[in-house]
Amino acid sequence: MIDVEAVVWATGFHSDYSWIHVPVLDEDGRARHRRGVTESPGLYFLGMHGQYSRGSSLIHWVKEDAEFLVDQVRKRHSRWR
Repeated sequence: MIDVEAVVWATGFHSDYSWIHVPVLDEDGRARHRRGVTESPGLYFLGMHGQYSRGSSLIHWVKEDAEFLVDQVRKRHSRWR
């Protein structure tokens, strides 16, 4: 086991969450989240189709979701402020 500060996982053309072994997936294998924030501390999603808005999965508009997640990470992990 290694001590990890952060992992960024780029899935490409389709989602594959088979490597996630915490209870954040529904019975159909879709990520359960609120605007990218999961119930599992430290696990966030970004760039998913329909994550928050119609532009969430588009490069030009994902910025708003990214800013929101940065704020959430800072709140949850106050040492990063």
